[in-house]
Amino acid sequence: MVDFPKLADNMIVVCFGTESWVRDHDKLTEIGIATFDLRDMRTFKSPGMHGDSLLKQVYFYHARIEENAHVINIKYCPGDLDSNCFGQTRFANSSDATKMLESIFKWSFDAEYPELGFCPVIVMGHALSGDLAMLSRTLGVHAAVFDTVVSIIDTQQLCRETCSWTYHNLANLQKLVSEANFHYRDTHTACNDAAMTLICAVHMVLPSELKTNASGNSTDGGPRTRQDVVDEIEEASQYQDWSWGTASAAVDEPMFLATQIRPHAVPRCSTTTVVPPRLRTTGKLRVVMRRRTVSSLQCVVPR
Repeated sequence: MVDFPKLADNMIVVCFGTESWVRDHDKLTEIGIATFDLRDMRTFKSPGMHGDSLLKQVYFYHARIEENAHVINIKYCPGDLDSNCFGQTRFANSSDATKMLESIFKWSFDAEYPELGFCPVIVMGHALSGDLAMLSRTLGVHAAVFDTVVSIIDTQQLCRETCSWTYHNLANLQKLVSEANFHYRDTHTACNDAAMTLICAVHMVLPSELKTNASGNSTDGGPRTRQDVVDEIEEASQYQDWSWGTASAAVDEPMFLATQIRPHAVPRCSTTTVVPPRLRTTGKLRVVMRRRTVSSLQCVVPR
């Protein structure tokens, strides 16, 4: 007879963020997930300085929704989808994305004893209600997916409970990162946001002896800083592989034909669109759709 495991010793933490197209929020573009299993911490006596021992157990997933891979936010909430810093980027259609979420929330206590059911899950996020509503509206993620959830942590509330944020206004994620003395690179990319949220949450609950106030990167002989830890986690995560979806996707991309030679929309890309002479006299913007295959390292806005 197998003893029923203690819930508190078998928690799974799932921190996630979502992004959508600002012109149509029913078009989900990204899901970012940072997750870890508390069972992996059993061999550690401490979460480590700046939480480094804990953060090294985190696994990162960045999924771009294939059907909407051609839309990019440029003016409002701009994010560079090719600048995901944590984990590997893969393309998944809506069906696979839903199955991926279901699997992440259904971790077995013990694969050899399926009768024990699933591990309890703690869901974490920043302004989490918006992300939950997004998944419900766009993917139809129903309550049964979350029936393993035993607690929800929103860092907008956690920062007040831990006195990490004492101002009257609600804390945005960039402010919390700044308060924690590390850099927030490439905002509005779902997995970067999930990673920053989790790192901030760990920072908030660490005892003071596991923190230093030093900012930036350490110099030779100096103490390790929080930025050092974040950089190490980011680099190590690039070797994490996962199988949902594909590394590339065939998408319907908009090919913008303007009235002059101009750079296209992806930041830091110098590719230009040359408009045929017969279109220059119209003074209008034409949009046509074409099919092409893109990888996570390529922009999907046309050349």
